Amino acid sequence: MRGKFDSVNNNSEKVNNFSIYREVLLTPDGGQISLDWYCPETLKEIPEKKDNKTAKPVALFLAGLTGDSHSENLRAVIRAAARLGYRSVVLNNRGLGRNELLTERLFSALSDDDLSVAVEHIRKTSESEQSRGSMTILASGYSQGANILTRYLRRQGVNSQIDAAFLLSPCFDFVAAELQLSSGFWPRLFNLLLVKMITGTVLRLHQSFYRKSTTKNYHVDAWQWFTSLEQFDEAFTAPNAGFSCAHDYYVEASNVEKLKEIAVPTLALCAADDLIQPVRDLPLEEVAQCTGGLQLLLTTTGGGHVGFLEGPPWRPHFYADRLFEQFARGIAQLEGSPKVAFQ
Repeated sequence: MRGKFDSVNNNSEKVNNFSIYREVLLTPDGGQISLDWYCPETLKEIPEKKDNKTAKPVALFLAGLTGDSHSENLRAVIRAAARLGYRSVVLNNRGLGRNELLTERLFSALSDDDLSVAVEHIRKTSESEQSRGSMTILASGYSQGANILTRYLRRQGVNSQIDAAFLLSPCFDFVAAELQLSSGFWPRLFNLLLVKMITGTVLRLHQSFYRKSTTKNYHVDAWQWFTSLEQFDEAFTAPNAGFSCAHDYYVEASNVEKLKEIAVPTLALCAADDLIQPVRDLPLEEVAQCTGGLQLLLTTTGGGHVGFLEGPPWRPHFYADRLFEQFARGIAQLEGSPKVAFQ
């Protein structure tokens, strides 16, 4: 692990008077991820509370498909978390957020093992022996980040090192989502935009890396002609993750039948008009039967996929940000572990 301060600039402006302290982490298979801690400009080192009996709570954020710590939709929630007393940190996936790609494996919906590495590191470096297990970690996932977080929560169950979770526009059923994105004008158009975004990002950052692959043929030259995520997942994501086809990858990435295994308080926000997973594909019955953590799936009539705008057109703001702040405040006010309080 190595760390350094990076000044945060976007269009030559500092973001909310915060600087980023970066920790670069190596994964067991030789890959690289990073944690970007948002710190006030006055701090000269990462804020740790090892000398306290109870460490300051942490708000961990997982961005969307090609997002990282500079994603626009994370700014408000990072600021809100800081106001509530959380230390805010963003997980940058393999190959994103200026992470060097050290292995052939890129990020995917199955990257919960990388999340485990990050969470274990946060606890190890933030908690003293006396405060072990007392620090609250609230994790928030957006779109693909929500998919990874959901997979982590249901696979870890009662052993989760994350204490509470907020999921924004998660895709619970990848098989149903693939069918949805291939039907109708607007879903097909959104599908096209998504595949252009992911192929453009991977080509821009790692084209030469995958062209030189000696283990797999990723058909890089064909990517510019793809019109759907399924085509990209068939050519790249599935074989990169060790699957023979996109369908097998979708089956493994889906969490819909195992939501009852989530054991920590979890709030999911979805929109009925989400072009990836509309209300008919939401696991409403499955959530209703959950007796553990995921007991609340909030569905709005509008909101699209990671949209949720409210207010007048000349001054819109995000309902999801307001909901996150309410949830984070509630978690911060709990006495003891949220996992115990919600049982």
